Amino acid sequence: MTMSYKYYFICAVSLIFIASCAKKKEEDQLSSVSPISTIDGSWSTSCENGAGVQQVFTNAGASYSTITANYYYDSGCSHLAYTMDIVQSYVVSNWQTEDARQVGDINWTYIHVYITPKDSQVAAAMNSSALCGITGWSGGVSITVDGLTCGSITLPTAGTVEYDMIQYTLNSTLKDQGFTPGDLSYGLSDANHDGTSPSSRPVQSNSSLRMQKRN
Repeated sequence: MTMSYKYYFICAVSLIFIASCAKKKEEDQLSSVSPISTIDGSWSTSCENGAGVQQVFTNAGASYSTITANYYYDSGCSHLAYTMDIVQSYVVSNWQTEDARQVGDINWTYIHVYITPKDSQVAAAMNSSALCGITGWSGGVSITVDGLTCGSITLPTAGTVEYDMIQYTLNSTLKDQGFTPGDLSYGLSDANHDGTSPSSRPVQSNSSLRMQKRN
């Protein structure tokens, strides 16, 4: 796999409905530099084309993160169909401040991946297709899918480590690269930087999945 589990799972997997990752609008330039603790709290993309992503960090530097991908029946994101939750522990290191960004290494250790159909209609569709090899889906009930193949994607098992980078954009200098002030983003994976080992850690940030802080 030449893309991080996190990005591939959220952006490329459409289990029942077609969904795409959201794009952020330009925001005003930030006036101050934030310390590493600024990543604590809740972040999200906007919800567009029936999909949106939320991420909650606790105790920045060495603790836990939950990424929730929300998928909707409608492009206006008013009727939730199902969610995917990725629970990880993480450690941030080598944090440094540059002219336009703060950047560092982040190691993710996967704990669990859950899928939750939000109603009986979605559960029935998942059961009909035996999503992830499971035929016992029920509306409102989460099922752990660690290590299972869901569609064309084999999900990580508990304990899998991904070696990534993390970037916090400080000002509009990186606008031409697709970043706006306040964006939190991760590494861009390719064949040589797929995050499967420290030596294959991504070295460029991915502008396709950018979040803004919500609290």
